[in-house]
Amino acid sequence: MYSFASIDKRRLAKEFIRFTALGFFTVSCMLLLYLLLRFLLPEVGEALEASIAWFISYAVTSVLAHYVHRRFTFGSDAPYMRSLVVAITVYSVTLLTSTVAMYLVVDLWNGDDLITALLLEPTTGILNFLGLRVLAFKMGFAPQKQAVQDT
Repeated sequence: MYSFASIDKRRLAKEFIRFTALGFFTVSCMLLLYLLLRFLLPEVGEALEASIAWFISYAVTSVLAHYVHRRFTFGSDAPYMRSLVVAITVYSVTLLTSTVAMYLVVDLWNGDDLITALLLEPTTGILNFLGLRVLAFKMGFAPQKQAVQDT
């Protein structure tokens, strides 16, 4: 059974700091891809274009995010394919909810898509951290390496 009470809080704080630092890299890749797709996609309506660009860029960079967080944030020895499937499931839940949010904000409230993307990123980031920590790279699932020697 996984319990938050059994977590080393210092280790968790260090993991969150690494997750955030690496998140800046993966989010930068995601936002660059998002902007490129917004430029390249045919005009089909701003809300739909923003949602399609968001969905594609989020999905593509999820694989990159899994790799860097597995290797550098959590130092996990969890089987790669199992952790990838779980991570993609976590990312999919936040992807679908954030894509719906993107569409609603841009379409119903005429919100700016880039500002919406910048607000959605930290929200989905926190949810992804918790989901990955608890489900994909949980302590006790498999022997854990000292994640980047606990800096």
